[in-house]
Amino acid sequence: MKGTLFVIVVALVALFSASLVQAENPPEFLLKWGTYGTGNGQFSYPLGVCVDSQGNVYVADYQNNRVQKFTSNGVFILKWGITGAPSCIAVDALDNVYVAGLSNCVQKFTSDGSFITKWGISGSGDGQFNTPMGIAVDALGNVYVTEFLNYRVQKFTSTGQFILKWGSQGSGDGQFDLPYGIAFDSQGDVFVSEMGNCRVQKFSADGQFLTRWGRCNDGVFANANGVAVDSQDNVYVADHGNAYIWKFTNDGQFLTKWGSLGSGDGFFYSPSDVAIDSQGNVYVADSGNNRIQKFGYPPAFRILAIKDVGNDQGRIARINFLPSDRDTIGSLAPILQYEAYRRIDPLLLVSQNSAPAEVKGQPVNPSVMLKGWEFVRAIPAHCEDEYNMVVPTLADSTADDGIHWTAYFVRAATASPGVFFDSPIDSGYSVDNLAPASPSNFNIRPDGYLTWGPSLEKDLKYYTVYASNHPDFDETAIVFGQTASTILDARHGTYFYYYLTAKDFSGNESDPSATELRPIAVMLSAFTAERMKSAVVLRWQLRLDSDKDVVAFDVFRKENGALMKVTPALLKGQESYEFTDRDAPLAATEYWLRSLSPEESWHGPLSVPEASPLSLSLACYPNPFNPATTIAYSVPRAGRVRLSVYDTRGRLIAAVIEREYMEAGSYRVDYRHQGPSGVYFLKLAFGQEVKTQKFVVMK
Repeated sequence: MKGTLFVIVVALVALFSASLVQAENPPEFLLKWGTYGTGNGQFSYPLGVCVDSQGNVYVADYQNNRVQKFTSNGVFILKWGITGAPSCIAVDALDNVYVAGLSNCVQKFTSDGSFITKWGISGSGDGQFNTPMGIAVDALGNVYVTEFLNYRVQKFTSTGQFILKWGSQGSGDGQFDLPYGIAFDSQGDVFVSEMGNCRVQKFSADGQFLTRWGRCNDGVFANANGVAVDSQDNVYVADHGNAYIWKFTNDGQFLTKWGSLGSGDGFFYSPSDVAIDSQGNVYVADSGNNRIQKFGYPPAFRILAIKDVGNDQGRIARINFLPSDRDTIGSLAPILQYEAYRRIDPLLLVSQNSAPAEVKGQPVNPSVMLKGWEFVRAIPAHCEDEYNMVVPTLADSTADDGIHWTAYFVRAATASPGVFFDSPIDSGYSVDNLAPASPSNFNIRPDGYLTWGPSLEKDLKYYTVYASNHPDFDETAIVFGQTASTILDARHGTYFYYYLTAKDFSGNESDPSATELRPIAVMLSAFTAERMKSAVVLRWQLRLDSDKDVVAFDVFRKENGALMKVTPALLKGQESYEFTDRDAPLAATEYWLRSLSPEESWHGPLSVPEASPLSLSLACYPNPFNPATTIAYSVPRAGRVRLSVYDTRGRLIAAVIEREYMEAGSYRVDYRHQGPSGVYFLKLAFGQEVKTQKFVVMK
């Protein structure tokens, strides 16, 4: 009885000890890259992923029969072809790359893709392979390969000399059913994941069984695929069936898991492999979504956001950041101040694909230190929970040039000059969001020139003169001219009202100033034109307060820049008029009415489009905008029309118009953007024809 009691107590102590392992929060989603395709940075079912000593990421692009190499932030570096579809990939301490797959051999390359050697053929003998799915290299340079259908692990030298093997088909200790991933811990112990047995087994370096965890239908793995080990000897497993990444201690105690089936950030579709870099970041080959996802634990001291300071003339942004963990009362190395540093980048145009790209969460390279960076501002540290610092940017973002990213990092400086702590790099942009003042002293001189006073705005780009025959500034006003000077020739203009605005280099436009050219003796309530094949029918109507008995009209058509009278005689004595110009050109033209009452007045121009059908067109104004714009589009004939908004990665953001049938004509629709700032694309689809228009949202 005492012996039985002793056994029970020992078991309870063991159970209690196991429960001391605390579950963790899963790492945060950091970034992703890749879409389906064959281009650089695209994938067709990426099965394997690994990271070299420099933090570069290598991907076994299975159905594209190649390896692709990226920076830790997903920037494409290079690619090279592989014999057979690669299913697994690994690097050694010298950053040589080992690849295996359907060719049933191991291929070895340098880090830039130069071929070194290969070994293996199809078969079940020593040094032969049948569907290798996992490969890893230990600290001594020995290469281990799991074989899906030979149910074993083989060990080789770095040049391919066979050393040993272990395993057979089954579910016992040391046996395998569809072995998949393989990885090592700091002690040289080997971890092998199995799809068929839904588990992970741990072995010594010579194949001696040590322990295992997981089994099918136990609520853990649906499939155990790729496996990786971090610098703390924690074990990560990609679960293809559950769409999870699992994290365990070295002996199989659960720490955390994350993921679910889907295509959003942090979701997976058939994750097949996992890799860990020296910073503890986790890279997942999200095979079914044809992408790589990166996860990690952001440092406590980091930039949260860099945003434009609103209602200003630009070139200013606000950095919002969390403090260093040493910014506390009683710290042994108290923080004295926070210093903002700005990367020195050339002022190149985004429109020419030469400006710096956005960076986020990238660590400062300690070997470079402050080379290429400049100090911009410092604020004192006061043990706050959060800080804000206003800093200058290198340039403003504009509608013409796009978004100009400026990169920063924050340094937590102590009283000792050589003791400091740096945040990861982040980037933001600024916008001039103040419109210029309306121009002053806008008048028309007796000689027919429009003049105005000079603007005091330092960033003025040009003035725009609009013209209309309506006293209110509305959509009927047309652009009459643009100039950087303070004078414009209106001697040949036949409009009654002119409006003047000032525009700056950021695309902000002032409210209009107005001037009246001349009083209008005769007012019309309507003036329209209708094209009837080769003829144009003009219709107009007097306002009720006009005397029809003392008003007469001539009709003029513009040809070769001059007005030509087309009415054979004066038209008079009516309230409503209709005139058909049977000699109208097929090309677009303009019509004017001259009224005599007996004073002379001009009405127009009335534009008439060309006789050919409307063409498919698309535009939006204003552009850039925040948060609303007006989209103008035309369709040449009746049919199905779709108007949609997409981001730069081709994802649908909004379906603006979806009509199975729409008559030919020109249309307008107001659009309010719900998403973040950035570059987007309008897409107008009409049958097999497509028009696109880029626009920029600036918040």
